[in-house]
Amino acid sequence: MTTPLSFSLIFSLFLSVSAWADWTQFQGDARRSGNAPGEVLKASLGLEAAVPLTDGIYAAPVVSDGVAYVIDGSGVVFAIDTSTFKVKWRFVTHGGAGNCNNVAAPAVVGKYLHVGTTAGYYYVLNRETGKLVKRIDCAEPIFSAPAVGSGRVYFATLGARIYAVSPEGEVAWTWDFVKEEVGFKGNRWLGADWVKFRGRSRNLEGSLRLFTRYYIGRQDRRDARRWADGVRGGCRQETEAAESGGDPKFCRLRVSRHAWSEC
Repeated sequence: MTTPLSFSLIFSLFLSVSAWADWTQFQGDARRSGNAPGEVLKASLGLEAAVPLTDGIYAAPVVSDGVAYVIDGSGVVFAIDTSTFKVKWRFVTHGGAGNCNNVAAPAVVGKYLHVGTTAGYYYVLNRETGKLVKRIDCAEPIFSAPAVGSGRVYFATLGARIYAVSPEGEVAWTWDFVKEEVGFKGNRWLGADWVKFRGRSRNLEGSLRLFTRYYIGRQDRRDARRWADGVRGGCRQETEAAESGGDPKFCRLRVSRHAWSEC
């Protein structure tokens, strides 16, 4: 009962908003504001329907023109009529065992639905029929929800590649943070390549120094921690990265196989 109940609770929230207001991308807009200042809850929240999917639900649904769109953990996309709560169509994404625990919310772009999967594929579907319009093989997991702009849709892969695509799914351009900013052209998923690039003793230190220039202070240290956890796979039992000189942009970090601490 866990799976249908999870989605039922979301149905209850939207049903309390007037006339099923459109909510076409994650947190409502490309700025991820989550704001809906024109909407008023006119009734108390309550369960309206339970719609069983194929797996747990970890990604937020989106709503447009009386249809709710959601992807479940196994990468199955559903379109559900908000008045009858019946499934209009379902689309099974590909990827095998790697297509699991999907967390990226879909996005409505005109007559299309955009969605990325942990299996590394990005899909554009006809949102009326569920038919495939375009599939992009990104070769890396996609955990981020698409951000819809003016005539463009933007998304990022786990490997720090940014894509800009048209509503129909044609790639306009890509940008690679690891190549362009870090200057690394090896296999970003192999620790040995990072060691060769930076040198064993400087691997984590040098990468963290460059990374903190962009992210420490602009976002928060949790982003750096998650990134460092991935980098440390190529290090030995323990690596210490000490940023000195009193520069406030940098922090003193210590990463080991088992723990993280800040000085």
